Amino acid sequence: MNYNEYQISDFLNDDSFIKWVLTHQQNTFWDNFPYNYKDKEIIFREAQKLVIELHNFELKEFPEDTRQTKIWVDILDEINHTSRQKSWKFETYYPLVACTIMCIGAIFSIWWSKNNDITYENLVGKAASSSLMEEIYNNSTDDRTIYLEDGSKVILKQNSKISYPSKFNQSTREVFLSGEAYFEVNRMPQKPFYVYAKGSVTKVLGTSFTVKAYDNTSKISVDVHSGRVTVIKRENISTIPSDSRGIILLPNQRVVLNLNDETVVKELIKEPRLLPLIDK
Repeated sequence: MNYNEYQISDFLNDDSFIKWVLTHQQNTFWDNFPYNYKDKEIIFREAQKLVIELHNFELKEFPEDTRQTKIWVDILDEINHTSRQKSWKFETYYPLVACTIMCIGAIFSIWWSKNNDITYENLVGKAASSSLMEEIYNNSTDDRTIYLEDGSKVILKQNSKISYPSKFNQSTREVFLSGEAYFEVNRMPQKPFYVYAKGSVTKVLGTSFTVKAYDNTSKISVDVHSGRVTVIKRENISTIPSDSRGIILLPNQRVVLNLNDETVVKELIKEPRLLPLIDK
């Protein structure tokens, strides 16, 4: 292993490093790392901060009963007893994936099912049967900014379109995307925000994230910039999926779904950002 080539993402994929940061246990290698690899000291310190901030964010953002009984402790114990697997079936990895950077970079066999009727047009058509829908298509070379009825902001990219009701209902906020858009969603815990794109459903309460799902590609990606996001499969057009088996993403994480080979890749975004300090 060439530590001279290590980047932030490599540190965050290193189980030994994460264990050292979170447990404060003595480890001669990591204790001396900034002295032995002076050119990597800045990146090393940034990776330390990012692990701590993601951990603190989880402790604050997730209620105790949703942390899978202190999942960080469980995962640290898992590091001590088992080698890390790079490829799991969804049913096997789900208890560990709930909210942890330990699965960054893992490639999973996906529960995704190909379903040709889950298209933008069909989803919008179904929604239009019960709500008055508005559609915006961005055929210009510039981004287009849209403000929704709840005050949330959408930046619609080139060759993308979005549909949404002129007025959200009392329990949910639902939009439908074909292409790419950046979202800044106003926080409303009792009224979750859903983005439907092909066979994926992205659910948030209030956060910022980017969804990319063009019609001419089999890939769907979701990047989280702040807050917490759940990405869920949609098995058919008539059923609203439960988020109990979704993939939870925290800031600086991305999930890429490939509908052709039925895989999911969960990883760190290329340029992760440090999160604001959290008052304890």
